[in-house]
Amino acid sequence: MNPSPTAAPLGFLTCTEFDGWGLCGGLLLLNQMARPLEFHCTLPVKVSRTQIILYGSSMRAHICGQVIGKALLEKAKSRPGLVITDCPETATMREESDLPLALIAASGQQSTTETTNSGEVLNIGRFQVYLTLPSEQDREPLRQRLRRELASFAEKFDLDEPFERVRQAMTEARDAALRAA
Repeated sequence: MNPSPTAAPLGFLTCTEFDGWGLCGGLLLLNQMARPLEFHCTLPVKVSRTQIILYGSSMRAHICGQVIGKALLEKAKSRPGLVITDCPETATMREESDLPLALIAASGQQSTTETTNSGEVLNIGRFQVYLTLPSEQDREPLRQRLRRELASFAEKFDLDEPFERVRQAMTEARDAALRAA
């Protein structure tokens, strides 16, 4: 299957914590040939003791999803057709986003598909993908298109690899900031 040159970019979004720095997020938009279209990362978000007390166990999900994830998607010039994350805390942004979101996790299972009320669980290669669609009346065409695009991308490229690029770019940005300070 040839990817459409006009297909919306895939957004690879992750959040990581750097010791002594705080939580940082990165968003890499790729075309269907895994070529970068845009990259954005956040400054570190240092969580205060008061925030930890007030948010409790939901603090990290709030920072990664609603603060960092939302800011990165607002900064992007292109609108991704699908946001893919490897960070469960970042996946909480699905509650406030109108974009389809896929959370990937390593899996050793065979390719199967399961549909749930909130989305769909796919096994693609060695990954289990939790696909959540925005609230729309006719979701089936969108679900089928995203399933095809994700499977097509995963046939050619490792779904984990773009996240490694994001983490390396964030580390490079952090190191450059430390050298400049």
